[in-house]
Amino acid sequence: MPADLGLKLKNVSLSAALRHITASVGMKFVVEPFAVVVRANDDTRGPPPVGRELTSCEKRMEKIVFPQVQFQNASLEEAVEFIRVSRGCLDTTNEAPLQWPVNYVIKVREKGERPLITLDLHEISMGETLRYVAEISRTKLRFDPFAVMITDDGDVRPRLVGNVPADKASIILPEIQLASVTLDEAIEFISIKSLAHDPKKAGVRITVKASGDPKATFDLWLKSIPVAEALRYIAELSGHVLSFDGRQYILIPDSGR
Repeated sequence: MPADLGLKLKNVSLSAALRHITASVGMKFVVEPFAVVVRANDDTRGPPPVGRELTSCEKRMEKIVFPQVQFQNASLEEAVEFIRVSRGCLDTTNEAPLQWPVNYVIKVREKGERPLITLDLHEISMGETLRYVAEISRTKLRFDPFAVMITDDGDVRPRLVGNVPADKASIILPEIQLASVTLDEAIEFISIKSLAHDPKKAGVRITVKASGDPKATFDLWLKSIPVAEALRYIAELSGHVLSFDGRQYILIPDSGR
């Protein structure tokens, strides 16, 4: 924690005042497009480089602007829920929902030790809001085809499910709401829902090679998502990797976890 600050200034500009304040506690301030951010001197984080190619998800998120964002000691989950709910009220781009990831998946360790989030922002895009939420909570953003993963894993490259036949990929689950479920409960839910929403009324076959604590639970809220992508997130949250052998999906314990 920075030391207590005692400072008296008169007739100075805002930038000069900020420079004196941050320097006196060994920090710096950075002027960004939507906010002035105070960071440690060795902190190199900041907005994405100008000219960097954005994913389709990021482009869509920049079109949705919040008139005001106010968090006071909010948890990561509370902040993400605000963004998720508010998106539907502010999205005026009239694009089909499956053209971009409308979902958020949280995968973090040691939830109780994560910093709380306090923000006061105005006229800021959804993408920038989420970036500040991730920075304060010490997480990173991973933009997948159908969801944004908020994670403290080191690898944030987009994840894809390969080798999925077209008829399997066409099964779209309208909504998944799973709270504090075990892996077995989640798989049972997907099996039932895939059968109900399969145009061929065949559903999918799923085999789990279990590992770890069978009573471990996780949460997952997704909308309009292919069954294979839903299974991939279930696998990731439960410490597995997903594969497909031509007949069934298989969840295999992740040896690199």
